[in-house]
Amino acid sequence: MRARGFTLVEMLVAIAVMAVVALLGWRAIDGMQRGRDINRDHAAGLQRLQAATGQWTADLDALIDTGEIRPIEFDGQVLRLTRNDPLQSRLDSEGLRVVAWARRDGANGSRWMRWQSGPLRSREALARAWQAGGDWGRGGQVSEGVVDLLPLTDWQIYFHRGGSWTNPQSSIGNEPAASEPATSARSIDAELPAGLSADQVKAARAAAEQVVNDAAPMVSDEAPPAARGSASPVPDGVRLVLDLGPGLPQGGRLRIDWVRPTLEAGR
Repeated sequence: MRARGFTLVEMLVAIAVMAVVALLGWRAIDGMQRGRDINRDHAAGLQRLQAATGQWTADLDALIDTGEIRPIEFDGQVLRLTRNDPLQSRLDSEGLRVVAWARRDGANGSRWMRWQSGPLRSREALARAWQAGGDWGRGGQVSEGVVDLLPLTDWQIYFHRGGSWTNPQSSIGNEPAASEPATSARSIDAELPAGLSADQVKAARAAAEQVVNDAAPMVSDEAPPAARGSASPVPDGVRLVLDLGPGLPQGGRLRIDWVRPTLEAGR
C-alpha cells in the first residue's frame, strides 16, 4: 500500500499556525524586554534622585558656622553653604568646603547641579571659594568639582526661622549683624589729658578710630558676614521644592524638609 503524504493545503495550514505561534511568542518576549527596560530605567532614575537628595541632606547635616560668613545663603539662583570636609575625622581634617547648588541651563536642558570647593584652611581661601561658588551658580565656568544631578524645571527654597517658613531673600531672619559700638568722640575726649590743643585732640581721635577700623575683620562683598545677633545663623529648617524635569520616571513636584539636628524640642 502506497504511503500518503501531506497535501499542499495541509502544509499551508501548518505553516500559518507556526507563524501565528511564532508571532505570539515574539510579542511576549518583546513585552518582557520592554517591561525589563522600563523597570531598569525607573530604578536608575529613582537611584539618581535618592543620591541627589541624599547629598543635599548630607550637606545640610554637615553645616558649619565659620563666624566669617553666613553658613548658608540663597539668592534666588544659587544656594551656598559651608560644611565640614566629608573625609574629616577626629585625627585628621582636610579643612572645610564651600558647596553651591544651582539650576543650570545647557545643551541637555535645565539641570540641577552641585559644585564644591577643595579643602579650605584660611580666611582668604574661604572668601575666594565663596565668591567662586556664586559666580559658578550664575553661569560661570569652573574646571572641577561640578556634578550633574537631575533634570530640573524649577526649584524653590524656604528657611524656617522664628516659627514660620520664610523666603530666604526676605529681610526676616536675615538681618545683618549688629556692629560693635564704635568708640565715641566723647569717650575718647574723656581719656585725653587736659591742656591739649584742638589739633592734638583731632589727631588723637583719628588715631583711636584707626585702631578700631584695623581691628574689624575684612570680609569680601561676596561673603556676607555671619549674623551674630541671633542665637544661631543656621536656620531651624530648610524646605526644598523641586519641579522635576523630563527624563525622570517619577516626574512632578518633590518637597524635602530638613530640620537642624541641634534644634531644641518644642521650638
